[in-house]
Amino acid sequence: MTRGLRWAGGFVLITHGLVHLLIWPGAPLRTSGGTTRLRWNGTSWSWVPDWMPPAAVSAVGGTLLAATVLGCLFGGLALLGLPVARRLPLSAAGAGAVCSLLLFALIWPGLEPDPAEFAAGAVLSAALLAGVCLTLLARRWRRRSSSPVGPGDPAGPGGAAPSGQDHQDHRQAGDIVRSGSPSSSGTPFRSETTPFRSETLCWSETLFRPATGPTAHG
Repeated sequence: MTRGLRWAGGFVLITHGLVHLLIWPGAPLRTSGGTTRLRWNGTSWSWVPDWMPPAAVSAVGGTLLAATVLGCLFGGLALLGLPVARRLPLSAAGAGAVCSLLLFALIWPGLEPDPAEFAAGAVLSAALLAGVCLTLLARRWRRRSSSPVGPGDPAGPGGAAPSGQDHQDHRQAGDIVRSGSPSSSGTPFRSETTPFRSETLCWSETLFRPATGPTAHG
């Protein structure tokens, strides 16, 4: 990732985290009927147990909100090059995205004036989480594909033999054939000779055999 992309991603993450402050304490919003306020009114879904007091729901929502803002800020500062945080940009951004989605899942019915006003925040958090997961998978795949082969492993990556191994084996076999050295089983190497070649060799040896008897004088 280039420096420009890292800086752009850092500013986007920081902005996304700070926008969550519209949930609480909220911000004024002008409408055609007057001025209203973007905020969370403290209520949640109907599936929240009745025995859970509203203060507990507010505490859980506040904790998720703080974790979301801090996670996005930490991830953004990591992309901007903060020495303390630059080693964990993906972890911080992923944690902020998860907390943001959990926050929206908890407080969605209590968002005012209309939950649809906050839909962009949930979509951006889902996209951020998907980007973090894809980046982690891509890094893991690159590490597995570029892992070095051990000294005792005769095969290369993926179980394939080294490129020069077959050529070396054929060359060694050719040397054994030319030198007539015994094979690995201990049996001397013998080349197959066709009948025509055997007959030709016998005829040539008889023709060019030197005379051993006394030479006749005319």
